[in-house]
Amino acid sequence: MADLAWFDDTKMAWVVTPGTYKIEIGSNAESVITSTEYKIGKEIIIEKNMAVL
Repeated sequence: MADLAWFDDTKMAWVVTPGTYKIEIGSNAESVITSTEYKIGKEIIIEKNMAVL
């Protein structure tokens, strides 16, 4: 899940945005063997970072 996160500087946290994500598996982008989709229904906070740089 953390691989989908981005840093929201207003929340000072790594978050995953709601939506539908598609994962494809194959030896390269042109030869996809299988794929699946999954939905994130609400924002997920992965990690908060309250340290000030």
